[in-house]
Amino acid sequence: MGLWGYNKLPLWKNQQKQQDGIVATDKGFEDARTGEVLVAIQNLSAVEGPAVVASVTFDKASYAQGDTINVLVTFTERAIVHVPVNLTITSTGVSGNFVVTAPAFNALSGQNVYTFTATVPAETAVLSIATQTIAGGIFDALDTRPFSNTLVSAPLAAAAGTRSIA
Repeated sequence: MGLWGYNKLPLWKNQQKQQDGIVATDKGFEDARTGEVLVAIQNLSAVEGPAVVASVTFDKASYAQGDTINVLVTFTERAIVHVPVNLTITSTGVSGNFVVTAPAFNALSGQNVYTFTATVPAETAVLSIATQTIAGGIFDALDTRPFSNTLVSAPLAAAAGTRSIA
């Protein structure tokens, strides 16, 4: 009997999926960068269910005023962003919270990592990401249904940590 299948996923799936760019597709688990099928399981994305946010990370340890800030949002499978979508950055600065935006990406195959960008405010502050739902036109790349769960959970938000503006 196999060590993995529809009802028993491989041990490395949950341990490595987020950091290694492994995504569920209609062919099985694939390397998101190369498209190589790592484990062939037909219609795996249907078994996995809709994609969810797997991680949220800042691109730098700190920022200077006026820098470009990039926040990377990784999904568990490929997604298509049909219209620009926003994520709110919590800021202790005088001007308060601000929004980073991911532009529309209409490639039919989609991707599993999206970069949300904005310009860092001209003030000193501490930045973080709070629990929130990314609202907007994010669709499953395999069947074009809108994702029902684009939640940035408390553990994912906390894992992003805090960043400073000097």
